[in-house]
Amino acid sequence: MREKKLTPRQRRTHCFIGLGIFCAIFMAVFISVPIALYEARHQRMRDARWREEVTEAEKLVSVFTDAMNGVISTVYAHEGLVMGSIKVIPPFNASVEARTKNQNFPGFNLVASYFNSSQHLALQVLAPGGVALHLFPMVNTILMRDFLNDYSMGSPTPIQTVDTARTAVLGPLYNSLPSLNALWQLFVRGSIYNATRVADETRVNFWGFSIAVLSLDSLMDENLRGTHFWKNEMEYLIYTTDETSQRIIPIRFSRGKNLTDEGFRKFIETGTTRSVLGSSRAWYVCMRGNHQDNNPTKTTIALIVVFAVLLSILIFTGGASAVLLCLKEYDGVAHAPKVTPFALAVIGLCNAERLWELAPDHMLVVSERLAALQRRHIIRHNVYEAMQLHPYSTTVAARSVDAAVRICFSLIEELQSQPIDEPLRELLGEDGSIFIACAVHWCMDATVRVESSSDTVRYEGPDLVYCGRMWMFAAPNKVTISRAAREMALQMEGVQIVPLASVFLRGVEKRQELFTVTNPQSKRLAQASRCAGERVGPTMQCSSLVTELRQDDNPLSLGREAFASASLCPVNVAELRAAASSVSSAGLGKEVAEVGGRRGGNGVRVGGDDSPEQYLPDGKRRRKHSSQSNVPKTLIELLPTEAVEMYRLSMDESRTRAHSTTADGEQQGRTIVKGCGHGPVTRGSTTVWNIKKARPNEKNSGASSDTGHVEDSHEGDIVTEAMRRPIIPAFVDAHLRAIFERHAVILDFSYNSVRTVVFYFYSAFKLLLKPLAAPERNNVFRRLVIAFGIPSENVLEHLAVRCVLRYIRQSEEVRSMLWNREQQMRLRSLAKSAPTSLVMVDSSSTNPVSEDSLVGSLTNCPAEHGGPNAEDSWRDGKTQE
Repeated sequence: MREKKLTPRQRRTHCFIGLGIFCAIFMAVFISVPIALYEARHQRMRDARWREEVTEAEKLVSVFTDAMNGVISTVYAHEGLVMGSIKVIPPFNASVEARTKNQNFPGFNLVASYFNSSQHLALQVLAPGGVALHLFPMVNTILMRDFLNDYSMGSPTPIQTVDTARTAVLGPLYNSLPSLNALWQLFVRGSIYNATRVADETRVNFWGFSIAVLSLDSLMDENLRGTHFWKNEMEYLIYTTDETSQRIIPIRFSRGKNLTDEGFRKFIETGTTRSVLGSSRAWYVCMRGNHQDNNPTKTTIALIVVFAVLLSILIFTGGASAVLLCLKEYDGVAHAPKVTPFALAVIGLCNAERLWELAPDHMLVVSERLAALQRRHIIRHNVYEAMQLHPYSTTVAARSVDAAVRICFSLIEELQSQPIDEPLRELLGEDGSIFIACAVHWCMDATVRVESSSDTVRYEGPDLVYCGRMWMFAAPNKVTISRAAREMALQMEGVQIVPLASVFLRGVEKRQELFTVTNPQSKRLAQASRCAGERVGPTMQCSSLVTELRQDDNPLSLGREAFASASLCPVNVAELRAAASSVSSAGLGKEVAEVGGRRGGNGVRVGGDDSPEQYLPDGKRRRKHSSQSNVPKTLIELLPTEAVEMYRLSMDESRTRAHSTTADGEQQGRTIVKGCGHGPVTRGSTTVWNIKKARPNEKNSGASSDTGHVEDSHEGDIVTEAMRRPIIPAFVDAHLRAIFERHAVILDFSYNSVRTVVFYFYSAFKLLLKPLAAPERNNVFRRLVIAFGIPSENVLEHLAVRCVLRYIRQSEEVRSMLWNREQQMRLRSLAKSAPTSLVMVDSSSTNPVSEDSLVGSLTNCPAEHGGPNAEDSWRDGKTQE
């Protein structure tokens, strides 16, 4: 499977992404490597310092913890003393005097003195009912203080201590009891109950508190000797935090002078911190070595980052400049014409359809090469690629005719000097050569819309349709221009303008003159034109109703003019036959076949549309109508779109009625498309012939039809009728009609003839591609756009129309092949029955004609006039003679 080539924008995006990733990696490496090397150098020093800090911090925490445990043990000792000597439980909410009445413990001083001799206790208190009654040492200002209603020590409150029956540790507190010789104090408060079970420890059995105060100042003075820490090059910070503001409150700092809150936080961040009381109280010890690591400072890191970023930006800028220079994307919108008038050029392959059928794999390679070549020339000449007007073609909008013509010249010259069709010629020989048709028109009746959302410019209007239809008559490997473009091309230097033809375009009433412009000094242009002329064939001459064409003219315009002349000024049948007979049948067949291959369309019959029946006697015509009345059922009803078809239809009907010997019913016409090329059906390939209503007892009779329609011999059931006449939504029908008109440049049947089949094709493709995921659907659309030469927008609608046209063409190719076979059989029969000469009666007189005239007539008969019983009808006619 062929890989999809990246567009310049995609390649540039990928390069930018790769360059950005490289710069990001470079910047990360440039920043991280110096820092990593810096840290690796001092990793051992850092580990050693951390171990020393952890050791000293944990040692100091253990000292504080041991002292606190000693205080708690003192509180428990007091509780045992009280419970052994308790006599009366004081009332809970009574006065101070009532709560201390009859409360006396003589052994308290002895026990308190024992504990005070070994610990840093600043105060020991027994408080019956929460009132300080026994103190050691005695402090008169604290005596009889009500600790039950004192909430200055923080949480937990005394009432919470009573209710929970837990020992409360309060602090460290700064000078909570000013009378004590300690600025930083730690309180331990325990509740004493007259109960033997924990469940009975309630307010009813509450006796009082046992309180012990630890002097942190004396404890720190004893353990924080300066010589020890200076010897180990350590700094310490013992601190607590405010519960509400989380402000750091230093208790003891090694430097003596306190820092700001920010300084303390920085000290803590760079040191090792341990909690003394865990998460219950905010009491911390922080240790930090005096000699800090040589870690990169903020300034150093900032310099490294800035230098790395600047270097990365420099690398990215240089790489991006190189990418933009090498993969510069062309901005066609900036060069697109924004107002009228402007020049429009349609460039496309003449024989693309046939080559796609003969060698699709090789044509894919050639199409990609041609698209890349056209893209390079569009960028070189600063023009804009507009919306596609034809399958397998490119539409270019330029601000001047000069630019449009120059791009066509350069494209033809490069294709001539550097052919891209080698794969096709290796497979098909000379038939694989590609030819470029270029049509340039100076658009004045057009509308320009700039769509900022999609960053595109849309061109609409009659002149765009005119240019698209004009391209069908463009000469191969030459630049064809209109009369409006010719007026602007006359200002060009070094070019030669010669007339090409005078043709009728669909939708235009008057005859349109086309010209070819070439550069006489360019040998490549002359060689390309000469090669195309040799492949197309000899020149056709017609002096009756058709303008004389030169060797490089488009033979398709020959038939178009004949039809247009008939539609504007009807002539008699004899004049049409005279015009047709002036052209050699052999040369015409060859030329028409070549043109059908060039445009992807069928051949065009020249000089009117007379049915071959007029050259046969009456009996032969009657038998022929009878033999071809059996037609298959179809959903396609080819209706003529212009007056010439209706004129030919009425002319054939009148002629048939004049020469018929029986008048059993009204004869009606049917339009059938004959195809002998490799493209959509053209005007000239549409032939009108008649079917009459047969009598009930007549053999080979068929169903009658209205003019231009096919009617089945039976109505069919409801399902069949529903399938033949589906309900098509109005917006879908209008959309399909608009797209059909874009493809039906030279077709002679209307959209109404094929609307049902177009709708069925569209619905089938829509249902077929609906289950696919979005990436798969986009891949299928991309392949369909390449294979069918349709625009990338509205893919399903364009595909439906193209498939219908291809279906009609293939069906008519089969009919054409069968008709040719019947003609061969007819000629053999004719040679056997009349080996010397043959005389026949003309349809308009009794003058005999030669065998050569008969053979020429039969050779130029359309495919549909043979029929399956053509040989029998000829024999019957011969018998009647």
